Amino acid sequence: MPTKIKINIMKKIIITLIAIVICDITFAQTTGTLKAVTIIEARTVHLHSKNKESFSGQKSTTTIPIEIPNNTVEWYYSFTTSGSAISANNLKLAAQLIVLLASKTNIAGTAISATGLTDKAINSITVPEGSHAVDIYLFDATNCNNFRTGIQANAIPSGTVETTKNAKVKIKNPISGTYYLGLNNPASMYAVDINIEVVAIVKE
Repeated sequence: MPTKIKINIMKKIIITLIAIVICDITFAQTTGTLKAVTIIEARTVHLHSKNKESFSGQKSTTTIPIEIPNNTVEWYYSFTTSGSAISANNLKLAAQLIVLLASKTNIAGTAISATGLTDKAINSITVPEGSHAVDIYLFDATNCNNFRTGIQANAIPSGTVETTKNAKVKIKNPISGTYYLGLNNPASMYAVDINIEVVAIVKE
């Protein structure tokens, strides 16, 4: 190969490498350091059936307060369901998010963007198959109180799922303040255990 061609090829390679490094530095400055912060550790919530609530007063609904950490860019909850007690540790949402955040190496990485995790990364999060459909609503304080007292409550769509056995839910708004997850067992005849975990992605 002629010397001139070799030099031109080397120049192109060097220019490409410099461009990648500059992009990566710019990207890092834009995104800062993102880390996963657990808001609610994996737990199991038992909800009775609607019929049992009517006869004995045992609840088919409950609420979980969510204190969103400062500098949150997005937050997630995942859940699965069962008709009998199962380990809440099977979700491993925080562990999966930590691995995804650590997997970014440069601007061409597929795990992280300037505004949080990419859709491709989120799709890789696994959730165990559930067996019983439930409703989970995202409320502000006023509507949470309405939900608790049986009054019509307006949920925030971005954090709400209905008639769902298992899911992973990404919330980009709201990302500050205190909110509430309202859990509902819509079944008339059977109780349900809900395993749920809540994790925020925080910019340092």
